[in-house]
Amino acid sequence: MFFDQKLIYRYQTVQDTKSKDFAANLITNYLPQVLFPVVYFGHKFWKKTKVVGVHEMDFVSGVDEITAEETEEDVPKTWWRKALAWIF
Repeated sequence: MFFDQKLIYRYQTVQDTKSKDFAANLITNYLPQVLFPVVYFGHKFWKKTKVVGVHEMDFVSGVDEITAEETEEDVPKTWWRKALAWIF
């Protein structure tokens, strides 16, 4: 029984590798895994950039301007815009 199951599994695997979907899935699944590190490290090498650590990043400057822009809301003036603002 075990031998038959193994033979069936091998037959299904061979049939799966012969289909056109196998080639498409192989490219879409494995190409990005190879291509991303090549592009990333190629860019780092070509542009001579370094990886910036979290302690070197600035998360504080410019926050006041961003919050000021976000809090300014357009007040609806017509009754139908007020109704839409109330609904949504």
